[in-house]
Order: sequence, then C-alpha cells, then structure tokens
Amino acid sequence: MNREWVVIVLLGILFVLGLILLLRGIIYERKLRRQHLPTKYGEITSDPEKPPNKPALVLPELRPKIVAIGYQHLISVGALGLDTVNDGETAYDISIPDVKLGTSVVTFEGTCPRMANRSNTEWRVLIKHDTGGFSTGNFLREEMQRQGIGEIDVPIHYRDGNGLWYISHCRIELKVSARSGIAVYTNRQELVSGFPATAPRPYLEVEDPIDERHGKTLFHFTNSGGDVAHNIQVQPLTINHLSVIFDPISDLAVNKTKTTIPTIPGMGISGGHDILSQMEKDWERALLRPGGKEDENGEWAEPITVTYEDFSGRKFEATMELVVFPMQRLHRNRNSLQNPRRQYKTVEVRNTKFKAIQ
Repeated sequence: MNREWVVIVLLGILFVLGLILLLRGIIYERKLRRQHLPTKYGEITSDPEKPPNKPALVLPELRPKIVAIGYQHLISVGALGLDTVNDGETAYDISIPDVKLGTSVVTFEGTCPRMANRSNTEWRVLIKHDTGGFSTGNFLREEMQRQGIGEIDVPIHYRDGNGLWYISHCRIELKVSARSGIAVYTNRQELVSGFPATAPRPYLEVEDPIDERHGKTLFHFTNSGGDVAHNIQVQPLTINHLSVIFDPISDLAVNKTKTTIPTIPGMGISGGHDILSQMEKDWERALLRPGGKEDENGEWAEPITVTYEDFSGRKFEATMELVVFPMQRLHRNRNSLQNPRRQYKTVEVRNTKFKAIQ
C-alpha cells in the first residue's frame, strides 16, 4: 500500500512540473510576439515593460537601413573585421559601442559621419583582454571559443537627416561553414528616438516688426502636431554677453499659435526685448576678428532649444537655429518710411528638429 502512494505522489509531482514548463513556454512565446509587432512599415520594436501611455515608435517608410554583411578580411585595416552596408536613405553619425565578450571587450574602431545609399563602412575589430593585452579581429573566433560563447550581439547606432535615431541589432555567431568561422546576421531595426503620430510639434516663427511693435522680437509658436503641447519653455540664451530669458507658454492646442517675448534683465523697456539687435552686435564683433569679411548676404545664427511636454507628462525637445541678416535689417530700417514699403528678409528659423527626451 505504501508503494502505491509513493507512485501516486511521484506521478503528481511530474504532472505539476510538466504543467509549469508548459506555462513558462507559453508566456515566453507571448513575450517574443509582443517584442516584434508587424506593421505596414515593417517592424515595430516595443518593450513590454514600458508604461502603456507611451506609444511604440513606428519605423518611417523612408529611412536608413544599415546591415552587417560579413566578417571578413578588410583591405583597409589588413585584418578581419566587420563590413556593413546601408540599404536605405542616407545615415549619419554611425557608431558601434563596445561589446562584452565574457571577461574581454570587443571594440569596433572607426568613425563614420555619413553613409549614403549602397555605401559600405568597414570596422576594425580589437579585442581587449582582462590581462590588459590586445588582439586583432583575426582572433575573434578563438576568443569566442575560449570564452565558451557562441554568439554576441552587436548594435549599430545611427540617425537620419531628420534627427531620428536608429539601432540595427546585429549578431556575430560562430559557424563552421563560414570562411572565417564566423557569420554575421542583422536581426531587426529599432527606432529609439522619434515621435508617435499623436505627439505635439510646436514650430517656431520669429517676427521682426517695423511697426508700433518695433523693438520687440516676437517668438510665435504654432502646434502642427497631433496633440496639445504643455509647458513650452524656450531655454535661456546668452547673446552679446547678456542673459536672455523667456516666459513659458502653459499650453498650445493643435493648429493654434501663441507668442512669447524674450527679456534681457536689467535693460529696461528700451531694448530689453530686442535680441536681434544683440545678435547683430555679435556679428559685428566677428567681423573685427582676423579674416572677418563683410558680406551683403551676411548672417548670424544662434542655436535655440525648446522643451515641452504632452498631456501624459512625456518630455520633448525641439532644437533650431535663429538666423538674423544684419545687412537686410540695416536696409529695412533705413528705408522704413518708403511707401510702398519694401519687403526685407531680416530673420529666419532653420533646421528644426524634434526628439523625445523622456
């Protein structure tokens, strides 16, 4: 009778263990599916641990696509290394971070500021050992075998012309049939900074009035995004050695425009809101430097940073260049009494880029 109870207990334990393994397999499979969601653009990469109020970033249809194509002898470095190619739009600021290989570190040396469509970039591989020594990429296979590691993940970082950043998730794997004993694969591409379709986008337009508002530089923000922008704040500037601050805009609805005015503390009413005149003084100072040259089409640029949030508190940053044309302002002010008044281009906002910072 005791033997029968022992058998029954053992069978029960085996049944419970089998059920646990089955449930773990189902959970793991569902987790993988959540991490690779197909869309009409290709693939979304999403992290199940992120809060649900932060939408996944969708890969644009027109984008750079850097892929690893081989681990082979590179003529440029005279050793084995990683070869990559861009199958998409032009990519900028391409880099590969160091990769941990057991107790060693694999470094991909090289700088690549730009990769056009169908162009290649070769990366020299160095292996830094825990003893302090180095070896070239020719010994990567031996090092992986010594460490008992069959594959390593290699992320390639880059951005597009709009300032969106991507990662191509590649891997280097031991493979006997490969010429160097190593094969490379590109698993997926991830958009790591950008905007969901509903993100607010406050665009800046700067007005340089010649009418009764003369002496004030007006910063007009228009929200051309998909949702209300909150807490819009132009970050403080330093122009002509003077501090410049801005009042915040609490909220800005879609397709609406609101205005903020710069203030130079301590200057009083006269000139205290005119930063373009202060930018002209910076430009004039630059002309006095060796090699400075006056140009009818001369211009002076000041970088602008704007921070804001969406309704959920997610933080964004917009960067742009504020450009003033001093000679055009001079002619405009000199001829301001003409009737009809001529139109002069005295100020411009360029190179606006948006990114999520939280």
